[in-house]
Amino acid sequence: MENTDWDASPDYKEVEAELRRISSDWQKIKDVEQGVGQKQWNKLSKIRTAIYEKLDVVYDRNIEAKNLLIEQAQALFETDVKEDSFDKLKLLQSRWKQVGITRRKEDQVAWKRFKSATDNFFEKIQGIRKAKRADEDAQLQGYRQISQQIQELAKIATDLAEADTTFDRLQAEYKELPELPRG
Repeated sequence: MENTDWDASPDYKEVEAELRRISSDWQKIKDVEQGVGQKQWNKLSKIRTAIYEKLDVVYDRNIEAKNLLIEQAQALFETDVKEDSFDKLKLLQSRWKQVGITRRKEDQVAWKRFKSATDNFFEKIQGIRKAKRADEDAQLQGYRQISQQIQELAKIATDLAEADTTFDRLQAEYKELPELPRG
């Protein structure tokens, strides 16, 4: 408690780990006279309480930050999701990782909510991508069909005038197709 500079934002995870280690070591000590042991326990409890008061401030601030990120992820899902929205979600996920320690139970609840919001977003993006791929596949299928018909025409053409007419028709159909998707 005295050796930690609480104003300089210490490594709170390390503080927690040290408290757990001290508590674990305390429990290993057995045969102690009750009066003296109780006096030492009261002293340790007082110090632990003071440390947890410091940690509670950090826990509350960090869970607030995580709840804000959850709200932002839910808002992102509720907006008109586009491919460029994906970068915004990645930024939120990155910021989530940067938030410091929280109480374990609160963190687990917050994580489930955040994960649910991001999973919903990913499902929406996947739906958009599937629809886009289906459109692109439909466009490509038109090009493939005309290309196959031209190849078949080249293989079986016997009458040059008839082949020219068929080729002109296929060429006109080709030009009417929508622009090829990029990539």
